[in-house]
Amino acid sequence: LLGRTAMVGSASSPLISEPEGYLTPEQRVNKRLRLVRLGICIFVSCLVVGVVVTAVRLATANASQDQIDTTFPPCRKGYVLGLREGAGRARPELILWSGKSERNCNKNELCDDLWTFDVNASGTNQTAGAGGRWRRVPARRDTVRPEPRWKATSVQDDAGNLYVFAGDPLRPDGSYISDVWKLDAKTLAWEQLQPACDADSVPAGSSATCDALQRRAHAAAIMNNTMYVHGGKDPASDLINDIWSLDLTSLRWTLLWEDETGKNSKGAPHVPAARKGHTLVAYPTLHRNATGKRERALVLFGGRVDIQQYFNDVWAFFPDHGAWEPLVPERLGAVRAPGALQPHP
Repeated sequence: LLGRTAMVGSASSPLISEPEGYLTPEQRVNKRLRLVRLGICIFVSCLVVGVVVTAVRLATANASQDQIDTTFPPCRKGYVLGLREGAGRARPELILWSGKSERNCNKNELCDDLWTFDVNASGTNQTAGAGGRWRRVPARRDTVRPEPRWKATSVQDDAGNLYVFAGDPLRPDGSYISDVWKLDAKTLAWEQLQPACDADSVPAGSSATCDALQRRAHAAAIMNNTMYVHGGKDPASDLINDIWSLDLTSLRWTLLWEDETGKNSKGAPHVPAARKGHTLVAYPTLHRNATGKRERALVLFGGRVDIQQYFNDVWAFFPDHGAWEPLVPERLGAVRAPGALQPHP
């Protein structure tokens, strides 16, 4: 009996064997460690695969970008576009400069390039489309050129010279610029202009300073060799509502008008609201209600405050008097003479 009892109490007795699948505490710890190691291996493997796939995609994108750069401009927005014609040229050409690229232009996503597009060229090779051909203008190392940017404006004088003003260079500190550059229509050489802007540029009683010229997404037009600039957004992300003129002969800035209510103004019956992304064109002669006479004017259309508020209004600014007037479009169906923008007599 004692012997039988000893056998029952022994560790080797099948009568008290552990259940199938039972793990000792040490075995459970080891199993957890194996699972953790397996998880780490899977994570690291996925990470390595992700890095490799990303590297391959970047290499493919860069190769595609290199190919695009040698044939035609990369996709972009907020660029400068002009027309090069006359001066003994057989065919007109478009001029394209800078802007923000959909693909990296290798400098903070901005394109530091200058292109011409022969509108009437013909051909069937890769660089020719349906009646057009792109050509990249080589950058000369011995000359200065403007800092690449987007959302700048440009105007052209009677000789076809292109004037580029302000914009966003995507600087790390978020600052904008207010420089003025001239692109010679004949030589395609850049020249930085140094227009004067001082206390005499601002009317008496105005709190504005020349620093207010720093902006992007503004509008510009040229008339009688004077460039006019309206609105846009400043480095503090406030919308500007003012008009400056730059005499391209004397190279002097002058503040012609500013909204008395300040930045981000909502406008009034006789004043447009502050905005960005709009357009401005010169109108040599336009009827003015206040005087009943025809005067030179700047016509403004559209723009926006943000992604939720857009404009489709039309305004006229008369620079000789610093005054605005709304141009109310006629209803559809009305017959007007060609070029009539509003129901003035």
